Amino acid sequence: MTVTDSSRIYRDVIHLLGLNLFNHVHWQLNVIGSPSWRGFRDWLESSYKHGLSKLVDLWVRALWSGKVLKIAPIQDVLKRLMESVPAPSYGSGAESFAIPTNGAILACPIAVNVSWASLGHMSKTGPEELGDRLKVGEPCVSCRLFKPCNERSLYTNFEML
Repeated sequence: MTVTDSSRIYRDVIHLLGLNLFNHVHWQLNVIGSPSWRGFRDWLESSYKHGLSKLVDLWVRALWSGKVLKIAPIQDVLKRLMESVPAPSYGSGAESFAIPTNGAILACPIAVNVSWASLGHMSKTGPEELGDRLKVGEPCVSCRLFKPCNERSLYTNFEML
């Protein structure tokens, strides 16, 4: 799901979970390269953080009752804290790829216009050629928060945002 300034994260995630159509709900904030998002910090403080806290509370309550809600970012943070995982932990550029309608193979779903993310094309590139070519690097890997953060975005690291 793409989150914009009109999104309400708790409402929107609960809606998608309630549809029973998806095995996980995951989102990206549409902030990078989006000059139309005004008042991001205000939205972050007045809406997003509150909704995210409600989702975490809901997730923990569900877990206590024996159910794991498939909210990908919450599961990912917990996984990163409990075990060693590759960086980025969601496998971008190593075990998960974005394939736009033109057949390109991209390391990251938001890196559509940068050359470093282009890994090949569906008609010419086999799975064995994709491998583990892109890795999160400095300054992220030396940061004291790297394990809980695990540089969730390959794009952010490569573009130094």
